[in-house]
Amino acid sequence: MKKFALLLITLLMATPFFAQEHFKFQGVPIDGNIHNFVGKMKQLGYEEISRENVNGDEFVYMLGKFTGKDAALYIWYTPKTKTVYLVDVYLEHVENWPHLKKAYFTYKKYLQDKYGKGKSSEYFEAPYKEGDGKELKALQEQKCLYTTFFYSDNGVACVEIFPYLEIRLQFADAVNSALHDTEK
Repeated sequence: MKKFALLLITLLMATPFFAQEHFKFQGVPIDGNIHNFVGKMKQLGYEEISRENVNGDEFVYMLGKFTGKDAALYIWYTPKTKTVYLVDVYLEHVENWPHLKKAYFTYKKYLQDKYGKGKSSEYFEAPYKEGDGKELKALQEQKCLYTTFFYSDNGVACVEIFPYLEIRLQFADAVNSALHDTEK
């Protein structure tokens, strides 16, 4: 019995060293019930607009400011336990390639400062090329890819020029993304 108690105490003391910290969005762990997470986003100044379901995936749509810019948040959560696992941020909707490209590199630098170099893919596919005046058409036809992923033990962040002529940032928690896959 004494050995069992000593083993239990040892395991309880070691647990914090093995517990995985959740990925964060604006300092808030991407974890917990959707209602609690939305409440924290409201404290940061975001306004809840709607709750929606698209092909069985549920999210809360909010508007507010991210890095001082107008932003739309899509906060995705699991179907059964309603646990938050992903935050999409949409910014900088413009129909101007130089502005989109500049914004992309600004947010890429922002994420590099937090997470390190990242893994980038930045190119045009034939028949398009940068400088041909058809960059937006290439983007909308998905013949242009500007994206950078930042991997960590507890999640992934991503920045990309989205085909709908805006910048999208994604923040995904590793543990809760796996939970989403299990619950789906």
